[in-house]
Amino acid sequence: MCLEYLGRYNEAVQSYYKAVIRSFSSNPTIHIRLVDLYQNTGQTVALEKILDEIDTYVIKQVVKEHGPKIYDDPDFDEHFATKTIRRVLEIRRLGEQKELNALVELILADRAGAYPDRYRDRRQHWQETEAAKALSQYPDKAVGLLKAKMKGNVEDKIIYYALALCGTDEAKSILEDEAKKVKNCWQEMALSYSLNLLGKTEVPFEADEGTFFPRLPTDVKLPKRLAEIDEDVAFEESLPKTVEVDLSTPDSTLKTFFTSVLIEQREAFYKCIADSLERDEIYEDLIQETQRHKLKYQLSQAIYVTDDTAKIQVSLTLGDKTGDVLFILRNTKSKWLVADIKESR
Repeated sequence: MCLEYLGRYNEAVQSYYKAVIRSFSSNPTIHIRLVDLYQNTGQTVALEKILDEIDTYVIKQVVKEHGPKIYDDPDFDEHFATKTIRRVLEIRRLGEQKELNALVELILADRAGAYPDRYRDRRQHWQETEAAKALSQYPDKAVGLLKAKMKGNVEDKIIYYALALCGTDEAKSILEDEAKKVKNCWQEMALSYSLNLLGKTEVPFEADEGTFFPRLPTDVKLPKRLAEIDEDVAFEESLPKTVEVDLSTPDSTLKTFFTSVLIEQREAFYKCIADSLERDEIYEDLIQETQRHKLKYQLSQAIYVTDDTAKIQVSLTLGDKTGDVLFILRNTKSKWLVADIKESR
């Protein structure tokens, strides 16, 4: 939210993305805000492409970790953190297509359990809330449909909210008539809240109870690709498809060493290792680690102990863990090879 208020929308999108995808947040407020940002700036198509990229990427990671049998899991789609965003888009598409009866039925899905005057209820029943917003685009037709579904008791609470968003004189009249014959405090609170919403041209969107997002922008360019908002994806896309083995310097040898692990090219990896080391064991250990965690590395400057011996400190990041590893390299027949690997303490 702070990034949004500062006008740094790309960074805000990155932050929301991390909460939704990386942390698997179940708070629909974040999902809805992402849709709002892209929809209000006319970039919904870009958002849908990003969602497709996310699903493809997640499937790839899950299959890599669990194997292709994961496809047989009846709950396979539970791995998709994009489901809520896609559902928001579906509901809004019903509005665009003027499927008013479908939206009314969605509002009534849990009419007894939704208390629109409570922020947490509006968040919990976000699908009904989204349907009410979509209906409010067509107040002349929506008001009549909503009125026809009223029961005249506390179960009409969510209908009050939908009528309030429509904001017409007819909607106001219906709510005022209901207020005259209110039967209990729950009905009264829902009516009071809905009557207070009437006439407001813009209902502020809450990020949390009493905390509001800034006004939505209309003319900013938001990220169009997953690589623009996910550092791991950007890093993977930056990797070459094949390794050009370069053993001319200690630095180039280690770059070849790690690149061959990241793109799983065993033969290139072997060329970086001296015969004195167990190449198979080292390779398999590294591959197993990179399958479980994202591997990133950063080389320090090479220190030459002798003309033919160098050491390089490497900062390794595996998932959320970071540590230093010391590589000893020796020049053999004009090729710098990894002769020893020591974990730094």
